[in-house]
Amino acid sequence: MEQPLPANWKCYLSDDPTAASCVVLVLAMSEPSILYCHVGSTGSRWITHDYDIGDAPPRRQFIAQTTAVNGKFYFADTGKLGVLEFTPSPEFIYLDYPHLEFPGGSNFRKSFLVASHGELFDVYVFFNGFTPEILAVRVCVIEMPGERRPAFREVGDLGDRAFLVASSATPTPRCSARRARTG
Repeated sequence: MEQPLPANWKCYLSDDPTAASCVVLVLAMSEPSILYCHVGSTGSRWITHDYDIGDAPPRRQFIAQTTAVNGKFYFADTGKLGVLEFTPSPEFIYLDYPHLEFPGGSNFRKSFLVASHGELFDVYVFFNGFTPEILAVRVCVIEMPGERRPAFREVGDLGDRAFLVASSATPTPRCSARRARTG
């Protein structure tokens, strides 16, 4: 790597690491900047790119979490669904997508984008006020039929999947629900 890593960062892969199209993405967690490298290309090197997804005074916003499906990175730090694609340079687009209504008794929620088996999900955790008490967890699959307006459908079952989400900087482990069963 030609330049040092940011002091606080997260790393993501766009595809399987052996795929020719795989991009390694490093998000700086304190400023709107990324480092990326096209792993499968000849002469691959690390490139720094500063981006602008808006302001939340007194600071500029930055991407805090992303997930990848079919070679594209998705994030929701702007109130819209952000899509980051490398063609080969980074291109950002923002798509409107609906959010679930708050269930009775809740006025605060956390949302987590999760990729699983080539699908993009939005996991909503609804809280009782600003307490740690969870009132409801609801999951929606986000389908990208035309790349301009995502389809948003609530699912009642994840099949053989389990999503473990956390609002801290800890990694989000995912595994087969069948493997996670005990007894």
